[in-house]
Amino acid sequence: LLVTTALHEGPGCSSDCDVEIRSITRLNNTAVACINATEYEEAGRYFRRALNKARQTTFFDIPQPKPSLDRQLEVSKSLYIYQRGEYDEGMHAFSNPVQVDASLVTMHSVTSTILYNLGQLFLRINDNEEAASSFMRSLQIAEWSGEERPKNSLSGVSVMAILHNIGHVQYRNGHYEDAVRTYAKALHLGKSSYSKSPEGLIEVATTLN
Repeated sequence: LLVTTALHEGPGCSSDCDVEIRSITRLNNTAVACINATEYEEAGRYFRRALNKARQTTFFDIPQPKPSLDRQLEVSKSLYIYQRGEYDEGMHAFSNPVQVDASLVTMHSVTSTILYNLGQLFLRINDNEEAASSFMRSLQIAEWSGEERPKNSLSGVSVMAILHNIGHVQYRNGHYEDAVRTYAKALHLGKSSYSKSPEGLIEVATTLN
């Protein structure tokens, strides 16, 4: 995949970088709104635009969204909800796409979040393979950034949420042992991240049960 320029983040981030992050964030948040409105075709278009912009700004590889996405959007929202409920009742806490605040994200975190949200879109159109691919790439970028737990939900998706969705796809595909290992990793990470917050730890354990 073609990537063009080096990544600029943090306090030294240039004004051009800030503009790009704001633009990418707007595209992501618009796509999330489309998912919530079950306008999946529109969501796919906005995610593609966001990833194309990120690809022009970063030095890390970003996968191209599946070209046939627009032809897979006949799966209804009710079917999606039924499937999610049947396979994992605790998934609701990590089944929603994530909107972010441009003032709180880095290029790493917003790109990881877009790929996570793209995975959520693929789940809604019943494409487990592409969902898993998007979640795995999201995980790679999130782990590369070194921030396992964002300061808050508006600063990007957490590694724990990504792992939980990877485990969910593994479970749906019948790879139960892999799913258990992935859920266990997510739970371990959740315990580490929320060790100083008993309420948060209880929520994590309940969700990953």
